[in-house]
Amino acid sequence: MANKKTTMQDIATNLNISRMTVSKAFKGNNDISEETREKIFKIASELNYNYKTSAYLKILVLITPLFLEIDEQFYTKIYKKLIKESITKDIGLSMNVITDAMRNNPILPHINESEVDGLILLGELPKEYIKKLYKLNLPIVFIDFYNNAFKCDAIITNSYLYSYNITSHLISMGHTEIGFVGNIKSSSSVQDRYLGYYKALLENNIVLNESYIVKDRDAQGLLESFSLPSKLPTAFVCNNDYTAYNLINYLKSKNYNTPDDISIVGFDDVLDIGSTTPKLTTVRVNIDDMAHLGIGRIIQNITKKALKPKTYVINSTIIFRDSVKKLN
Repeated sequence: MANKKTTMQDIATNLNISRMTVSKAFKGNNDISEETREKIFKIASELNYNYKTSAYLKILVLITPLFLEIDEQFYTKIYKKLIKESITKDIGLSMNVITDAMRNNPILPHINESEVDGLILLGELPKEYIKKLYKLNLPIVFIDFYNNAFKCDAIITNSYLYSYNITSHLISMGHTEIGFVGNIKSSSSVQDRYLGYYKALLENNIVLNESYIVKDRDAQGLLESFSLPSKLPTAFVCNNDYTAYNLINYLKSKNYNTPDDISIVGFDDVLDIGSTTPKLTTVRVNIDDMAHLGIGRIIQNITKKALKPKTYVINSTIIFRDSVKKLN
């Protein structure tokens, strides 16, 4: 009777080889010797293991809990692009949203119970959780964050430079009282956007007003209500479009209009601009390039040996619209 629970790891353990070697043997990779391949097939037969050939590679995308937020669009759009890329390359792509319960589960059943060739982490996950994933010895690619504690590819947008550029735009429009909205401890991308904002202030001899730094979520990434200073700045740099949209509506509820009273800029360019008033000046992230490179690198990491991990920085574009007012 077939043992349906037999996995590639069982075969690897039996032969004292890596799971990756077993996976490559089934895929017909040329870097596996015929002798090793025959041993693998023999043990697989003895254990009644049936390798499913429905996809050349099987990739699991683990997505930040932000994916579940109402009106979230950034990670949704990247995931859709990943799906399109995977179809053209004969890859089986599945996904799991990492809930708080999963973050605290050291067994990682959502991975151990499936055959996975590589992982794509879409959005920043806690360092302790990544440590657990790292111990699985699977190829991993980070998208939209980086962490040098792990030898993994990272694909990010140039958050630092373009936050600096869009803050400089506000300054060129006459703004010297500029706030930043975002929790700099929530992710590397938000931290980089804050640092770009701060550089623009320093370069123009504008003193940072700590009361103008406003959180949009807590350290765990959960949304929290805005706590604005009693004296508002003339402009805010928001760490993403969703926060910018929420801030515009919040200010409107307090009888402040954008941009007449307060100018607002965002980051990502994922909102339906037809549904926002005013239309948001923001940074357009190149989602297509992030997804294309993400799929390309995970394939390379699975099929080739000893690839040196790299951080790929994707350039962006400022989209000028109607949410910034020029001051006299």
